Amino acid sequence: MDYTALAASLNKMNLEQLREVNRLVINQINHLHRQRDAKALARFMIGDLVEFTSEKSLRRVRGRVERINQKTLTLKEFDGAPVIWRVPPSMCRLVGA
Repeated sequence: MDYTALAASLNKMNLEQLREVNRLVINQINHLHRQRDAKALARFMIGDLVEFTSEKSLRRVRGRVERINQKTLTLKEFDGAPVIWRVPPSMCRLVGA
C-alpha cells in the first residue's frame, strides 16, 4: 500500500469526510476483532480443561469450560473451592478434554 498517496488523500479531505473515513476504519477494525475472537472461541468446547495465568494474583489457574459466551469462556476452577471465571479465550491454553 502506498501510504504517501493515502496521506495526500487524507490531507485533501474536510472534517466531515475525515469523520466518515474514521467511522469506516473503526468498523473494519471491530470486524477483524470479532473474527479473531470467534476463531479463538472455536478452539474450545464445553468440558475442555484449560489453564490461564491470573493477572491479579499471577498464579496459574486450571478450570473446565462450563460455557462459551460471545467474547469469553466461563470456567469453573476446581483447585480448592470452586470459583467461576470469565476469561478471554486468548488468555487460555487447552490442556485436556
